[in-house]
Amino acid sequence: MKHVSILEAPVSRETWDGIQKEVGRTSCAFDEYGEILLTWNRRVNLLSRDMTTTEFDLHIRHSLMIATCEAFQLADRFVDIGTGGGLPGIPLAMAYPDKQFRLVDVVDKKCHVVRDIARSLHLRNVDVVCADIRTLRLQAEEVILSKHAFKLKDVVRAFAPQPWRQALFLKGRDFIDELTDIQGSFQISYSDCAYLDADPFFTGKVLLDIRRTSTHI
Repeated sequence: MKHVSILEAPVSRETWDGIQKEVGRTSCAFDEYGEILLTWNRRVNLLSRDMTTTEFDLHIRHSLMIATCEAFQLADRFVDIGTGGGLPGIPLAMAYPDKQFRLVDVVDKKCHVVRDIARSLHLRNVDVVCADIRTLRLQAEEVILSKHAFKLKDVVRAFAPQPWRQALFLKGRDFIDELTDIQGSFQISYSDCAYLDADPFFTGKVLLDIRRTSTHI
């Protein structure tokens, strides 16, 4: 990992409190999203089969933590890889209608569900793409997003030929294990999600801000 620097950089609780207050206006829509997704989940394996509404609310909060990153605040276009049932892309698209999101998954059934959700919620800033990330063409200005969907070195390998610069990932504290033999030069800062929310759900979870400092592999 000689070309990877790792720094703990907690985000401001004030920033997180402000985001929660700002997105509070969409709380009813989040409830609708949860109802639609949990209904679909009985037919298509998107989440844990015994997922409750209360547990799903935690996944919403987890997804929205990405918005605390300056890289998210400054960017306009994002690609959510391995989106599954739309996490983290759908909650972020709901909260930030002026930003554009591509939601990508390799499983056609999951893409069908996410398209239905986006239509039901009238999300005009969401595009759903069914593709393997190894064949996905990134747009130069897109920031990569993901919530526990891929190992870091697999993402780096898949997108190695492309000129991406920034990724925001929700991972576990063991993310360092995923950096073994990673190719490239990166600056990684991480913040502890439990610092922002005391619910036990967030214990051991971190938010990663990954900056690619060189496109030479």
